[in-house]
Amino acid sequence: MPTRITPKGATIVDHIYYYEGKNCRKELGIKSGNFWNDMTDHLSNYFLLLNKHKIAKQQNNDFVRIFSEKNIQSFRTEINKINWEPMYNYNDIDAAYKFFDESITACYNSSFPAIRLSRKRAKDKKWIKPLSQLQYKKQHATCN
Repeated sequence: MPTRITPKGATIVDHIYYYEGKNCRKELGIKSGNFWNDMTDHLSNYFLLLNKHKIAKQQNNDFVRIFSEKNIQSFRTEINKINWEPMYNYNDIDAAYKFFDESITACYNSSFPAIRLSRKRAKDKKWIKPLSQLQYKKQHATCN
């Protein structure tokens, strides 16, 4: 493919050299070409090293927090147990805020622990309301 184009002709001026070395990996593929643009009479070259090896689909490692009534009540109880007196005794506003933030964060993390999302729940379609989800399941059960 030409890399320099003028009104009178086209020539191959630019080259890309690539040496795989002794450890040639067979799962690599190469794609190359030129970027076309009207700003100059030279075309930019590119090449991509593509991995032919199929990557195994990773498990969904999402974590969620359960905001049940029980956990919310636990959070309220933990907040009420905090002694806020030290926060009022700080002369430095940053130290007072740090105390406040660490106290609230500790209560939050203990009341709403991050748990791994199950495979079953990972398939939930969050944009479908629960009633619509039942209709969706009934419809697709009759189609299969």
